[in-house]
Amino acid sequence: MTIKDFFSFNSKLVSSTIQVSAVSLKDFSPIDPDKTYPYDENRLIQGDYTDISFPVLFKQEYGKKLQDMLDTGWTSLHLVSDKMTAVL
Repeated sequence: MTIKDFFSFNSKLVSSTIQVSAVSLKDFSPIDPDKTYPYDENRLIQGDYTDISFPVLFKQEYGKKLQDMLDTGWTSLHLVSDKMTAVL
């Protein structure tokens, strides 16, 4: 396998494109119970679904243009359309 066998995705973070945020992930604070920190998206990517309720719900934050890949506010987590999944 070479680097040419991998896909590279990026986003221009254009404000006209829809950006979403997760609303159904739990907030937690292992250090200070009076503060909340966003659920670690890396657990989703690594396949650790402990205490995650599916489907994970997202809401539109801004933008109007729907694309086949949407930003979630996390650099390593994007929403991908069924059409794009089929192409890949």
